[in-house]
Amino acid sequence: MTTDAAETPPKKPRKRRVLRIIALAIFGIVALLAIVVAIGVYKPISRRAGSVVATAHAPDFSLEDQSGATTTLAALTARGPAVLVFYRGFW
Repeated sequence: MTTDAAETPPKKPRKRRVLRIIALAIFGIVALLAIVVAIGVYKPISRRAGSVVATAHAPDFSLEDQSGATTTLAALTARGPAVLVFYRGFW
């Protein structure tokens, strides 16, 4: 004797399926918001006021070199391009 219940697979409860869809939708919204926030926060850091970008011209200044002579940026750039390197810490 065969019954219809034995031939058809059991159906998942509708409530469980709805909860899974809602959970996936919430996860998608949170992921999208995280991406939008990350782009909005990290991308414009280089565009903030006072930041230095590559190929930017530095204002003229004067410093003492290792022998105690005063050197200006204008004097260095008169001979050609100059590269400024800033070292942190101790030598």
